[in-house]
Amino acid sequence: RFLAIGDTNPTLGPATGNVLARTLPLSPDFIVHVGDIQYYDSTVETWGSWFPVMQPMLSAGAFFPAIGNHEAETATEYADYVVRFFGGAGFDGPMAADAQDQFYRYTSGGVWFFVLDTELPLDATSDQAIWLDHELADATTQAGYRFSIVYFHKPFVTCGDTADNIPARAVFEPMFTKYKVPLVIQGHMHGYERFTFPGLTYITAAGGGGALGDVSQNVARPECSSRTTFGRFYSATVFDIGSAIHGVTIDDSGTTQDTFDIAIP
Repeated sequence: RFLAIGDTNPTLGPATGNVLARTLPLSPDFIVHVGDIQYYDSTVETWGSWFPVMQPMLSAGAFFPAIGNHEAETATEYADYVVRFFGGAGFDGPMAADAQDQFYRYTSGGVWFFVLDTELPLDATSDQAIWLDHELADATTQAGYRFSIVYFHKPFVTCGDTADNIPARAVFEPMFTKYKVPLVIQGHMHGYERFTFPGLTYITAAGGGGALGDVSQNVARPECSSRTTFGRFYSATVFDIGSAIHGVTIDDSGTTQDTFDIAIP
């Protein structure tokens, strides 16, 4: 069982704390964060107020964040906070000292998790594309391997008021198909979306407390015909891995906004 949340900003109000209060009692084994851990561009110094609110989450289990666009808003923030507190979350990412912890992988219970950094290049010749193709293949050879999950910050697919990334989909979705990745989790579009494509589900888990956006501003995009569930609400999603991937999305009032099952390939 793991919890997925993104775009957490306790300084805007009680939403972040309320979401955690409604979901952490389900006892996730670890936390997947899809980026924008906090926001320096808020009206106060947000790291100082972030830790007290997030303490219950950090105490719940291992914390595996993706890198968002708000992780380096000052010259030293990335090193002073992100790498200092959360560096070394996984393994087998870039080895250069100035690129540590930007993308990585880890495994739990035979499920392999791959974390990308959408602030870095994502074209077919990029370090990340080459790395992911190699590491997805390698995971399939490991003892106890079941399947892989990929997550990152800026969405590849969304109907909302942020940009999608059609070129990245063209690069990475063939890998998802080749290695039978059933689930991709993304952030940045403040709200909730679930897209169901053949063999692949995208979840936008970006309702962690940032100012809510318009998740339906661009419903004319072709991919929106595959959007199953959506909403402009604060939430987190809890995933249970059993004979299938079972998900439940719970908002800041404790209301279940979505439940779903994804077949394991």
